[in-house]
Amino acid sequence: MRQFWQNSFNVPRLERVGFLLAMFLIAVTVTACGGADTAAPVTTTAAPPAPTGTLEPTATLTPVPIPTSTLGTTPPPMPTLDAEAYIERGNANAQEGLLDEAIADYDAALRINPDYAKAYINRGNVYRFKGEYDLAIADYDAGLRINPDDALAYYNRGVVYSNKGEFDQAIADFDAALRITPDFALVYVSRGVVYTSLGEYDRAIDDFDAALRITPDNAMAYVSRGLAYASQGEHDRAIADFDAALRITPDDALAYYNRGVVYSNKGEFDQAIADYGVALRINPDFALAYGSRGLAYASQGEYDQAIADFDAVLRITPDDALTYYNRGLVRQEMGDSQGAEEDFRKARELGYRE
Repeated sequence: MRQFWQNSFNVPRLERVGFLLAMFLIAVTVTACGGADTAAPVTTTAAPPAPTGTLEPTATLTPVPIPTSTLGTTPPPMPTLDAEAYIERGNANAQEGLLDEAIADYDAALRINPDYAKAYINRGNVYRFKGEYDLAIADYDAGLRINPDDALAYYNRGVVYSNKGEFDQAIADFDAALRITPDFALVYVSRGVVYTSLGEYDRAIDDFDAALRITPDNAMAYVSRGLAYASQGEHDRAIADFDAALRITPDDALAYYNRGVVYSNKGEFDQAIADYGVALRINPDFALAYGSRGLAYASQGEYDQAIADFDAVLRITPDDALTYYNRGLVRQEMGDSQGAEEDFRKARELGYRE
Protein backbone atom coordinates (compact mmCIF):
# COMPACT_ATOMS: atom_id res chain seq x y z
CA MET A 1 0.00 0.00 0.00
CA ARG A 2 1.25 3.50 -0.75
CA GLN A 3 2.65 5.43 2.17
CA PHE A 4 0.31 8.34 2.40
CA TRP A 5 -0.55 8.91 6.01
CA GLN A 6 0.99 11.86 7.70
CA ASN A 7 0.81 11.89 11.48
CA SER A 8 1.65 15.16 13.13
CA PHE A 9 2.19 16.17 16.70
CA ASN A 10 -0.18 18.70 18.18
CA VAL A 11 1.87 21.31 19.98
CA PRO A 12 0.39 22.66 23.22
CA ARG A 13 -1.11 25.95 22.20
CA LEU A 14 0.28 28.56 24.39
CA GLU A 15 -2.54 30.88 23.59
CA ARG A 16 -4.95 28.26 25.00
CA VAL A 17 -7.57 29.40 22.61
CA GLY A 18 -10.07 27.40 24.57
CA PHE A 19 -11.35 30.79 25.77
CA LEU A 20 -9.50 31.07 29.03
CA LEU A 21 -8.99 34.76 28.28
CA ALA A 22 -6.21 34.32 30.69
CA MET A 23 -4.17 37.37 30.06
CA PHE A 24 -6.61 39.75 31.67
CA LEU A 25 -4.33 40.15 34.61
CA ILE A 26 -5.10 42.84 37.06
CA ALA A 27 -2.87 42.71 40.04
CA VAL A 28 -0.90 39.54 39.41
CA THR A 29 2.57 39.62 40.84
CA VAL A 30 5.29 38.04 38.79
CA THR A 31 6.11 35.78 41.70
CA ALA A 32 2.61 34.37 41.58
CA CYS A 33 3.01 33.64 37.90
CA GLY A 34 5.94 31.36 38.52
CA GLY A 35 3.76 28.80 40.20
CA ALA A 36 0.75 29.03 37.92
CA ASP A 37 2.13 26.97 35.09
CA THR A 38 0.69 23.58 35.83
CA ALA A 39 -2.57 24.05 33.96
CA ALA A 40 -3.08 21.27 31.43
CA PRO A 41 -2.77 22.26 27.78
CA VAL A 42 -5.95 22.56 25.82
CA THR A 43 -6.18 21.34 22.24
CA THR A 44 -7.40 23.51 19.46
CA THR A 45 -8.32 23.10 15.86
CA ALA A 46 -5.07 22.21 14.11
CA ALA A 47 -3.83 23.12 10.67
CA PRO A 48 -3.64 20.27 8.11
CA PRO A 49 -1.17 17.69 9.46
CA ALA A 50 2.48 18.05 8.61
CA PRO A 51 4.71 15.11 7.53
CA THR A 52 5.24 12.28 9.99
CA GLY A 53 7.17 13.20 13.07
CA THR A 54 7.09 16.92 12.50
CA LEU A 55 5.66 19.66 14.64
CA GLU A 56 3.07 22.15 13.55
CA PRO A 57 5.02 25.09 12.13
CA THR A 58 3.86 27.78 14.52
CA ALA A 59 3.35 27.17 18.20
CA THR A 60 1.31 29.68 20.15
CA LEU A 61 1.68 30.06 23.83
CA THR A 62 -0.41 29.39 26.98
CA PRO A 63 -1.79 32.25 29.01
CA VAL A 64 -1.55 32.80 32.73
CA PRO A 65 -4.77 31.98 34.59
CA ILE A 66 -7.21 34.81 35.29
CA PRO A 67 -6.76 36.10 38.81
CA THR A 68 -9.57 35.15 41.15
CA SER A 69 -9.82 38.73 42.31
CA THR A 70 -11.49 39.84 39.06
CA LEU A 71 -15.22 40.40 39.01
CA GLY A 72 -17.19 37.36 37.91
CA THR A 73 -20.08 39.14 36.25
CA THR A 74 -20.55 42.41 34.41
CA PRO A 75 -21.68 45.01 36.96
CA PRO A 76 -24.42 47.49 36.09
CA PRO A 77 -23.35 50.89 34.76
CA MET A 78 -22.06 53.19 37.44
CA PRO A 79 -22.73 56.94 37.51
CA THR A 80 -19.04 57.76 37.91
CA LEU A 81 -16.07 55.43 37.92
CA ASP A 82 -12.45 55.95 38.73
CA ALA A 83 -9.70 54.37 36.60
CA GLU A 84 -9.43 51.27 38.79
CA ALA A 85 -13.19 50.68 38.61
CA TYR A 86 -13.03 50.82 34.81
CA ILE A 87 -10.19 48.29 34.92
CA GLU A 88 -12.26 45.98 37.13
CA ARG A 89 -15.29 46.27 34.87
CA GLY A 90 -13.11 45.76 31.80
CA ASN A 91 -11.74 42.55 33.29
CA ALA A 92 -15.25 41.34 34.05
CA ASN A 93 -16.38 42.13 30.50
CA ALA A 94 -13.35 40.29 29.13
CA GLN A 95 -14.16 37.22 31.18
CA GLU A 96 -17.70 37.29 29.82
CA GLY A 97 -16.37 37.48 26.25
CA LEU A 98 -17.53 41.09 25.83
CA LEU A 99 -14.25 42.13 24.26
CA ASP A 100 -15.28 45.40 22.67
CA GLU A 101 -16.90 46.49 25.93
CA ALA A 102 -13.71 45.56 27.77
CA ILE A 103 -11.63 47.68 25.40
CA ALA A 104 -14.00 50.61 25.93
CA ASP A 105 -13.51 50.30 29.69
CA TYR A 106 -9.73 50.24 29.37
CA ASP A 107 -9.96 53.27 27.05
CA ALA A 108 -11.96 55.07 29.75
CA ALA A 109 -9.37 54.19 32.40
CA LEU A 110 -6.63 55.63 30.19
CA ARG A 111 -8.54 58.86 29.60
CA ILE A 112 -8.61 59.31 33.37
CA ASN A 113 -5.00 58.21 33.88
CA PRO A 114 -2.90 58.15 30.69
CA ASP A 115 0.04 56.63 32.58
CA TYR A 116 -1.86 53.60 33.88
CA ALA A 117 0.36 50.70 32.78
CA LYS A 118 -2.15 48.06 33.85
CA ALA A 119 -4.79 49.47 31.50
CA TYR A 120 -2.42 49.24 28.55
CA ILE A 121 -1.40 45.68 29.40
CA ASN A 122 -4.96 44.45 29.91
CA ARG A 123 -6.16 46.13 26.73
CA GLY A 124 -3.24 44.54 24.92
CA ASN A 125 -4.37 41.15 26.21
CA VAL A 126 -7.84 41.68 24.75
CA TYR A 127 -6.40 42.76 21.42
CA ARG A 128 -4.23 39.66 21.50
CA PHE A 129 -7.20 37.42 22.05
CA LYS A 130 -8.97 39.11 19.12
CA GLY A 131 -5.94 38.40 16.94
CA GLU A 132 -5.17 42.12 16.54
CA TYR A 133 -1.52 41.55 17.23
CA ASP A 134 -0.09 44.91 16.16
CA LEU A 135 -2.48 46.76 18.47
CA ALA A 136 -1.58 44.35 21.26
CA ILE A 137 2.13 44.97 20.77
CA ALA A 138 1.59 48.74 20.77
CA ASP A 139 -0.20 48.47 24.12
CA TYR A 140 2.50 46.24 25.63
CA ASP A 141 5.10 48.72 24.40
CA ALA A 142 3.23 51.55 26.12
CA GLY A 143 2.89 49.60 29.35
CA LEU A 144 6.58 48.71 29.36
CA ARG A 145 7.60 52.32 28.79
CA ILE A 146 5.75 53.16 32.02
CA ASN A 147 6.82 50.05 33.93
CA PRO A 148 9.95 48.56 32.35
CA ASP A 149 10.29 45.92 35.08
CA ASP A 150 7.03 44.11 34.30
CA ALA A 151 8.11 40.54 33.51
CA LEU A 152 4.55 39.53 32.71
CA ALA A 153 4.23 42.23 30.07
CA TYR A 154 7.42 40.99 28.41
CA TYR A 155 6.00 37.48 28.50
CA ASN A 156 2.69 38.58 26.96
CA ARG A 157 4.42 40.52 24.20
CA GLY A 158 6.62 37.49 23.54
CA VAL A 159 3.50 35.38 23.10
CA VAL A 160 2.19 37.79 20.47
CA TYR A 161 5.49 37.82 18.61
CA SER A 162 5.46 34.01 18.67
CA ASN A 163 1.91 33.95 17.30
CA LYS A 164 3.08 36.23 14.48
CA GLY A 165 5.97 33.87 13.74
CA GLU A 166 8.51 36.50 14.80
CA PHE A 167 10.47 34.07 16.91
CA ASP A 168 13.62 36.13 17.47
CA GLN A 169 11.59 38.93 19.04
CA ALA A 170 9.62 36.40 21.08
CA ILE A 171 12.81 34.86 22.46
CA ALA A 172 14.20 38.32 23.28
CA ASP A 173 11.06 39.13 25.30
CA PHE A 174 11.13 35.80 27.11
CA ASP A 175 14.80 36.42 27.92
CA ALA A 176 13.88 39.85 29.35
CA ALA A 177 11.11 38.33 31.48
CA LEU A 178 13.55 35.78 32.89
CA ARG A 179 16.15 38.42 33.71
CA ILE A 180 13.52 40.13 35.86
CA THR A 181 12.01 36.93 37.31
CA PRO A 182 14.37 33.96 36.96
CA ASP A 183 11.87 31.44 38.38
CA PHE A 184 9.04 32.29 35.94
CA ALA A 185 8.42 28.68 34.88
CA LEU A 186 5.82 29.45 32.21
CA VAL A 187 8.35 31.57 30.34
CA TYR A 188 10.77 28.63 30.19
CA VAL A 189 8.01 26.44 28.74
CA SER A 190 7.01 29.08 26.21
CA ARG A 191 10.57 29.78 25.11
CA GLY A 192 11.13 26.03 24.85
CA VAL A 193 8.14 25.69 22.55
CA VAL A 194 9.56 28.42 20.31
CA TYR A 195 12.93 26.65 20.24
CA THR A 196 11.11 23.43 19.30
CA SER A 197 9.39 25.25 16.42
CA LEU A 198 12.82 26.42 15.27
CA GLY A 199 14.22 22.89 15.43
CA GLU A 200 16.58 23.81 18.28
CA TYR A 201 15.61 20.77 20.31
CA ASP A 202 18.51 20.72 22.78
CA ARG A 203 17.78 24.31 23.81
CA ALA A 204 14.11 23.48 24.06
CA ILE A 205 14.78 20.50 26.31
CA ASP A 206 17.01 22.66 28.53
CA ASP A 207 14.13 25.10 28.98
CA PHE A 208 11.62 22.37 29.76
CA ASP A 209 14.07 20.92 32.28
CA ALA A 210 14.32 24.34 33.94
CA ALA A 211 10.54 24.65 34.13
CA LEU A 212 10.29 21.21 35.73
CA ARG A 213 12.91 22.09 38.34
CA ILE A 214 10.74 25.06 39.35
CA THR A 215 7.36 23.31 39.02
CA PRO A 216 7.83 19.51 39.12
CA ASP A 217 4.14 18.85 38.45
CA ASN A 218 4.04 20.95 35.29
CA ALA A 219 2.15 18.72 32.86
CA MET A 220 2.59 21.14 29.98
CA ALA A 221 6.36 21.05 30.40
CA TYR A 222 6.30 17.24 30.23
CA VAL A 223 4.15 17.25 27.09
CA SER A 224 6.33 19.90 25.46
CA ARG A 225 9.55 18.07 26.33
CA GLY A 226 8.00 14.86 25.01
CA LEU A 227 7.38 16.59 21.68
CA ALA A 228 11.00 17.73 21.53
CA TYR A 229 12.26 14.22 22.28
CA ALA A 230 9.90 12.78 19.67
CA SER A 231 11.17 15.27 17.10
CA GLN A 232 14.67 13.94 17.74
CA GLY A 233 13.48 10.36 17.28
CA GLU A 234 13.85 9.57 20.99
CA HIS A 235 10.52 7.77 21.13
CA ASP A 236 10.91 6.05 24.50
CA ARG A 237 11.84 9.29 26.25
CA ALA A 238 8.90 11.00 24.60
CA ILE A 239 6.50 8.30 25.78
CA ALA A 240 7.91 8.55 29.32
CA ASP A 241 7.19 12.28 29.34
CA PHE A 242 3.65 11.83 28.05
CA ASP A 243 3.15 9.17 30.73
CA ALA A 244 4.32 11.66 33.36
CA ALA A 245 1.97 14.34 32.06
CA LEU A 246 -0.96 11.92 32.18
CA ARG A 247 -0.21 11.00 35.79
CA ILE A 248 -0.61 14.70 36.61
CA THR A 249 -3.56 15.44 34.29
CA PRO A 250 -5.22 12.12 33.39
CA ASP A 251 -7.89 13.81 31.25
CA ASP A 252 -5.42 15.49 28.89
CA ALA A 253 -6.56 14.58 25.38
CA LEU A 254 -3.51 16.29 23.89
CA ALA A 255 -1.08 14.07 25.78
CA TYR A 256 -2.94 10.92 24.72
CA TYR A 257 -2.99 12.12 21.14
CA ASN A 258 0.72 12.94 21.03
CA ARG A 259 1.65 9.65 22.71
CA GLY A 260 -0.45 7.93 20.05
CA VAL A 261 1.54 9.65 17.32
CA VAL A 262 4.77 8.36 18.84
CA TYR A 263 3.38 4.84 19.01
CA SER A 264 2.31 5.16 15.36
CA ASN A 265 5.76 6.32 14.37
CA LYS A 266 7.18 3.27 16.18
CA GLY A 267 4.80 1.03 14.24
CA GLU A 268 2.93 0.08 17.42
CA PHE A 269 -0.49 0.72 15.93
CA ASP A 270 -2.61 -1.05 18.53
CA GLN A 271 -1.25 1.20 21.29
CA ALA A 272 -1.66 4.22 19.01
CA ILE A 273 -5.29 3.35 18.27
CA ALA A 274 -5.96 2.93 21.99
CA ASP A 275 -4.50 6.38 22.77
CA TYR A 276 -6.43 8.06 19.98
CA GLY A 277 -9.57 6.41 21.30
CA VAL A 278 -9.03 7.81 24.79
CA ALA A 279 -8.33 11.26 23.36
CA LEU A 280 -11.62 11.09 21.46
CA ARG A 281 -13.58 10.00 24.53
CA ILE A 282 -12.25 13.11 26.28
CA ASN A 283 -12.73 15.39 23.27
CA PRO A 284 -15.21 13.94 20.74
CA ASP A 285 -14.56 16.80 18.30
CA PHE A 286 -10.80 16.20 18.10
CA ALA A 287 -10.58 15.94 14.30
CA LEU A 288 -6.85 15.34 14.24
CA ALA A 289 -7.26 12.30 16.51
CA TYR A 290 -9.85 10.82 14.15
CA GLY A 291 -7.54 11.39 11.21
CA SER A 292 -4.52 9.86 12.92
CA ARG A 293 -6.53 6.86 14.12
CA GLY A 294 -7.76 6.41 10.57
CA LEU A 295 -4.16 6.33 9.38
CA ALA A 296 -3.29 3.73 12.02
CA TYR A 297 -6.24 1.57 10.97
CA ALA A 298 -5.20 1.91 7.32
CA SER A 299 -1.64 0.89 8.22
CA GLN A 300 -3.05 -2.38 9.56
CA GLY A 301 -5.33 -2.95 6.56
CA GLU A 302 -8.49 -2.18 8.58
CA TYR A 303 -9.93 -0.09 5.79
CA ASP A 304 -13.57 0.11 6.91
CA GLN A 305 -12.53 1.59 10.27
CA ALA A 306 -10.14 3.96 8.49
CA ILE A 307 -12.93 5.19 6.20
CA ALA A 308 -15.23 5.70 9.21
CA ASP A 309 -12.60 7.85 10.93
CA PHE A 310 -11.91 9.91 7.81
CA ASP A 311 -15.67 10.44 7.47
CA ALA A 312 -15.70 11.72 11.06
CA VAL A 313 -12.89 14.18 10.28
CA LEU A 314 -14.84 15.55 7.33
CA ARG A 315 -17.97 16.03 9.41
CA ILE A 316 -15.93 18.23 11.76
CA THR A 317 -13.66 19.90 9.17
CA PRO A 318 -15.38 19.50 5.79
CA ASP A 319 -12.65 21.34 3.86
CA ASP A 320 -9.76 19.10 4.95
CA ALA A 321 -8.03 18.38 1.64
CA LEU A 322 -5.51 15.92 3.11
CA THR A 323 -8.27 13.77 4.59
CA TYR A 324 -10.04 13.58 1.22
CA TYR A 325 -6.78 12.51 -0.36
CA ASN A 326 -6.08 9.87 2.30
CA ARG A 327 -9.63 8.52 2.11
CA GLY A 328 -9.21 8.32 -1.65
CA LEU A 329 -6.09 6.21 -1.25
CA VAL A 330 -7.88 3.86 1.11
CA ARG A 331 -10.80 3.57 -1.30
CA GLN A 332 -8.30 2.83 -4.05
CA GLU A 333 -6.85 0.01 -1.96
CA MET A 334 -10.38 -1.32 -1.41
CA GLY A 335 -10.99 -1.40 -5.18
CA ASP A 336 -13.43 1.53 -5.15
CA SER A 337 -11.94 3.39 -8.11
CA GLN A 338 -14.90 5.73 -8.59
CA GLY A 339 -14.97 6.74 -4.91
CA ALA A 340 -11.20 7.21 -4.91
CA GLU A 341 -11.30 9.49 -7.95
CA GLU A 342 -14.07 11.57 -6.39
CA ASP A 343 -11.97 12.04 -3.26
CA PHE A 344 -8.83 12.90 -5.24
CA ARG A 345 -10.80 15.46 -7.28
CA LYS A 346 -12.20 17.05 -4.11
CA ALA A 347 -8.73 17.14 -2.56
CA ARG A 348 -7.38 18.97 -5.60
CA GLU A 349 -10.29 21.44 -5.53
CA LEU A 350 -9.38 22.22 -1.92
CA GLY A 351 -5.74 22.84 -2.83
CA TYR A 352 -4.05 19.52 -2.14
CA ARG A 353 -0.98 18.85 -4.27
CA GLU A 354 0.88 15.56 -4.28
